[in-house]
Amino acid sequence: MSPRTKSFEPFLLAVAGIVLTVMFCLGSTADARPNYLKAFAEQYPKVEPQLSTKKCFVCHDSNKKIRNHYGQAFEETLGAERVKNEEQLQKAFVGAEPKESSIEGKTFGDLIAEEKVPE
Repeated sequence: MSPRTKSFEPFLLAVAGIVLTVMFCLGSTADARPNYLKAFAEQYPKVEPQLSTKKCFVCHDSNKKIRNHYGQAFEETLGAERVKNEEQLQKAFVGAEPKESSIEGKTFGDLIAEEKVPE
């Protein structure tokens, strides 16, 4: 290797490191809330067996960036993003219960009482 090539290697490594760091920081992140699903299962144990197939779709449509009716009601009653406090989550679940579901004449609480995942 020529001396010129040797001095160019650290520069390339530095550029590659910067590019990787920027890509990592700016890359799309998943905003998964596994604690929300866990808290939902604890709040509604009779519905819990259905959650293994529903998972994120309790609150989201097939496009996970869009919330379904229940997800919108839950978000509205939660009032904040990225909540980790279980008491706040439980209050939001209870607050969403009296709201109208996508099924005519049924609230989310009605569906949960029927041991169905709200929609």
